[in-house]
Parts: sequence; structure tokens; C-alpha cells
Amino acid sequence: MKDVCRNVQPDIARWRQNTQVRAAIVFSRGATKHMAAVATERKKGRGNRRWIIGGIVGLVLVGLCGGGAFLAQSSARTAAEQLAASKWKTAEVTSGTIDASVSGTGNVAAASEAGLQFSTTGTVKQIFVKEGDAVKAGQPLAQLDTADLELAVDSAQADLKQAKAEYDKLMAGATPEEIAQAKAALDQARGQYTQTVGSVTKSDIDAAKANLTKAKEALAQLEAGPKSADQRSYQSALDQAQANLQNQRDSLSQAKTNAKASLDQAVNSLSQAQAAYSVAKHNWDYVQETGRDPVNPSVTGADGKKSANTLNDGARQQYYSNYVQAETSLHNAESAVAQAQAAYDTARQNEIVGVQSAQQQLDKAQGDMDELNAGAKADELAAARAQVASAQAELDRLTGANRSGSLASARAGVASSEAALAKLTAGPLATDLATAEAGVARAEAALKRAQRNLEQATLSAPFDGTVAKINIQVGEPSSGSVSSSSSTSSSGSGGAIDFADLSAYHIDVPIDELDIAQVAPKQAVRITLDAMPDSDITGVVASIAPVATKNTQGTTTYEVTVNITPGDSHVMSGMTASVDIITQQKTDAVLVPRRAIQIENGKNYVWVPSSGQPDPATGRPASERRDVTLGLTNTEFAEVTSGLKAGDTVLVAEASSVMNPMEN
Repeated sequence: MKDVCRNVQPDIARWRQNTQVRAAIVFSRGATKHMAAVATERKKGRGNRRWIIGGIVGLVLVGLCGGGAFLAQSSARTAAEQLAASKWKTAEVTSGTIDASVSGTGNVAAASEAGLQFSTTGTVKQIFVKEGDAVKAGQPLAQLDTADLELAVDSAQADLKQAKAEYDKLMAGATPEEIAQAKAALDQARGQYTQTVGSVTKSDIDAAKANLTKAKEALAQLEAGPKSADQRSYQSALDQAQANLQNQRDSLSQAKTNAKASLDQAVNSLSQAQAAYSVAKHNWDYVQETGRDPVNPSVTGADGKKSANTLNDGARQQYYSNYVQAETSLHNAESAVAQAQAAYDTARQNEIVGVQSAQQQLDKAQGDMDELNAGAKADELAAARAQVASAQAELDRLTGANRSGSLASARAGVASSEAALAKLTAGPLATDLATAEAGVARAEAALKRAQRNLEQATLSAPFDGTVAKINIQVGEPSSGSVSSSSSTSSSGSGGAIDFADLSAYHIDVPIDELDIAQVAPKQAVRITLDAMPDSDITGVVASIAPVATKNTQGTTTYEVTVNITPGDSHVMSGMTASVDIITQQKTDAVLVPRRAIQIENGKNYVWVPSSGQPDPATGRPASERRDVTLGLTNTEFAEVTSGLKAGDTVLVAEASSVMNPMEN
């Protein structure tokens, strides 16, 4: 019999196991429940007898093998059911707010970041800020050495003055001397004409020769240019003006330096006088209050006891005299500082005025030199040549070389002189005026360019913000690259000074093309920072990129900019952030845990606790199925629009107990 029991027990175990498996299949595959029932009916016709006989035999064998084996199996089954039941919890259906969201990750960035760079080349001379400083828009941050740029501005100003002087001279027209010469030439032409009409005498011929010689000499002087003596004189004046400017700069600068040294020495003497006065006053106050010696307040007698070291009148008088003398020295030192400061201020002002005056003298000498070197103008040469021709014609007429045309030549001389005079009195030609105006415009543009280069030698803050990083040092050269500043710079680094507006932050988040249609500007956003997971940070959708971005894996996304709501001072640029963009939200919704929702054949249902026995296949506590209709869902809850109400109770499977299709 024992052998029979041993042989039958495995068969009983396999029979129980097969029965549980069939039940589990029916539970987990509700869609095939009907098909399983049909299959069972088909097997009844050909297998009922076997199942009946097998059941009877099984029961007989269990009875014969003793209650111990059966009780052991029953105990194991009960423990398994209890274990299964413990994996189900109850949850109350609640009422509250639920929202749907689209998630993404990104990095916190400052509202504005800029990698500031000098727009001109040079050597860094000063850095006015340090990292972490908060500065205002337009505040200087650093400066290059501007010595050469300042010289360029001075040179451009001198060029502009010269161009304006030439323009003013052209607009002023001919000088009275030039007009007088033209009138004299006209009178001479008319006189020659009169002489031609009248008789010709030897004195007329001599006069004509003298006029021709004079005209040729005048033309030769114009064609030869300025005389060497004049050039030397003007150059000497220019050199003297340049030397005077340098001398003024050197001497006045040295005077200012000496005055500054005297001021520093006076300040140092004042500090010493203040220290001496403080000691003398303290000693005298101590003597007045205690009558004892402030240096040795007490003395030790022969018996070893200490007693007060009281001063006599002479010693008291000495401390008083020291105090009075220290006070007098202090007043004298203060007066000396005031005098030294006044002397230093005067030296500074003298340097400014003296250098400006010397520069003006240099500009005038340079202008005179340039005008001398310019030589005769084309109209002056033309007039001189015409005068020579006229004098030659007059001589030819008088001597009979071209007597037949003497009258015509005389008339031509008169006409030429009249034309020359008319030109001088008519004002500048349009072409000459345009040339002069163009020269002034070029000089003004050159001055603006030089001034702009000087201004660009100072790097200033483009907006209110904070100095993030300083990448330059005093004394090193600046590359002079174009500034990379931008109100929405993604990096804002790599400049001479990295600058950022830390008053506000935003996050650029890539959102998948399948979700972007749900996102709109002004939607509320929940933000979780990896560095501060417990912080309650919110934001709002600021903008959505109109053009998609495709990464190397072929995923298409759209960049969404989220502005962080100000409030948490610990938010820092570069932090990794997870954002939930709230696309929908409902209040007073009926809510159940998402893991309570089951799905079968596309229909949603829940298990509601009821009276009765647990499910023998799964160990689920006694419950009844209730179909529900869902609204919004998120990772934790689902909205039930029909089938449940607030206050109902549902079963919730532990995550590891059964597969919940709502988790996928």
C-alpha cells in the first residue's frame, strides 16, 4: 500500500497543478474564456468516464494513504492563497484634480548670456571687475592700452581741422589782394589796348618789355613752388611747435608728479602726527584722571608691595607740554596736506591747459606748412601764363612782329583780364566746392572711426547682469574678435569676459513630434531639478520652435522654451531639469490609482471588494468586476467618468504580483 501511495502522490500533484494552470489561463486571458469553455464541453463526451474513474480512484487512494499527505497538500495550498491575497491592497476612490502632461529634460540656462570680447586689438591695461560682481548695463568691465588710439584720434582731429580750413578758404572766395591784382591786370590790359589804338613810342615799347619780364618772373616763381627759405622758416616753426608741445608735456607732467609726491609726503606726515597726538592725548588724559605715570603706573617698594607711581608737578608739566606740542604738530600737518592738495590740483590743471595751448600752436604751424607746400593753384598758374602771353603779345604789337593783329590781341587781353576778375568775384566752382566738401566728409569719417576704436578699447556690460568668468589678464594681448553676446546665448562662454543675467532662468526642452501638438505657450510647467529633487519649482511655456530638429537617431523633436518662475534662489545655470508640461487639467474628478485599472478586449474595469471566497486561481480577495469609463490618466491616477463614485473601494494589485496593462 505504501508503494501505491508513493506512486499515486505525484499523479495527484500533477492533477492539482494542471487544474490551477487551467484556471490561471482562464483568468489572465479573459478574451479566450469562451473558447476554453467550448473546448471543455467537447472533451466531456470522450473523457467524462476517465475523469470520474480517475476521481474515485484518487479519492480512494488519498483515503488509503492517510490524512497526513492530504492535510500537508491542503496546508500548502492555503499558504499559497494567503500569499497571493497579501499582494492585493484596497484603495478608496477619491475626488480631486488630475492633469495630463508632456515630459522632457533639459538644462537650466540664464535669461541672457554673453561671451564679451574686445572689438579691437590691443594689450589689456585694466580689469575693473572680478568674478561674481553684479554690474549695470554700460558699466566698464575692462580696458585696453589706449595710448596709440588716443594719438590716432588727435591725428584725425588735426586732419579734420585742415580740411575745414581749406573748405572755409574756398567758401570765403578770393582775398582782397587777389582781387586788387586782377583789377590791376584789367586796367593794364585796357591801357595796352588804348596804346595800341594810339601811337607807339619808345617808352611804350620799354614798358611792354618790362611788363613781359615781370610776368615771366611771376610765372617762374609760381611754377618753381615755395622758396627754400620759406620752407625752412615754416619747418622751423613747425619743429619748434612740436618741441614746445613735448616740453610742455614733460615739464608739466613732472610738476604734477612732484606735487603728487609732496602731497603723499604731507599725508604721511599727517598720519605720523595723528599717531603722536593720539599717544600724547592718551597719556595726558591718564595723568589728569589718575595722577600717575602712564608709562609706569606703579612701583614696587622695598617690602615687595606695589604702590601708585604718582607724578610730581614737573613730570605732569612735561606730559602736558608733550600733548600741546603734539596737537600743534597735528594742526600744522593738516594745513600742510591742504596746501599740498591745492598745489597738486593746480599742477593738474596747468598740465591740461598748457598741453592744449601747445597743441593748438602745433596745429597752426602744421596748417601753415601744408598750405605752403601745396604751391600755386591751377587757376593762379593759368592767370600767370595768360599774363605772360598778354605781355608778349603787347610787345610784339609795339615792335611790329604781329602788328596786323595787335588790336585783336589787345582786345583779347582785356577779355582775359575781365574773365579772371569775374572768376575771382563769382565764388568757387561747383567742382572745387564738391572736392572740398568730400575732403571734410572723409576727415569727419576718419575722426569718428578713430573715436569709435578708442571707445571699443573699453569693454562694457551690454545689460544688467553678473560677471561669470574672466578669461583675460592685465598685460596680455587681446585678439579683438567680434563679440558673441546674445540675449539667448546657449553657452555664453569663450569671450574675454563671460557675462550672464542671472535674474531669471529658462530651460530649452526637446519635445517629440508626437506630443508637440499638445503643447502651447503659457501652459503651466512642473520642474524637477536633479540637484534639488524636493524643491517645488514651477514655470510656464514661453515659446515653441517653428522648425523641427532631427537627431542622429532620426527622432524629430521641437525645442520648447520654459521660463522658470522666479523664487528659488538656489537655481543655477547648467542644472539638469525634468519638466512636465501640463496640457490638460480637471478638477473634482473621480480618481483611482492607475494600477487598479484592468483591460480586457479593449474595455477598462476594476475589482470591487465583495463578500465570498478569494479567487482560487490568483488568490485575489473576494471581489466583483465593474466596468468603468476613463477620462484623463497620468503615471499615478486615472479619472473615472462612469462606473465609480468617490468613496467606493477598489482592489489594487502590487506592482510585482500581476501584470497590469495600464502600466505599459
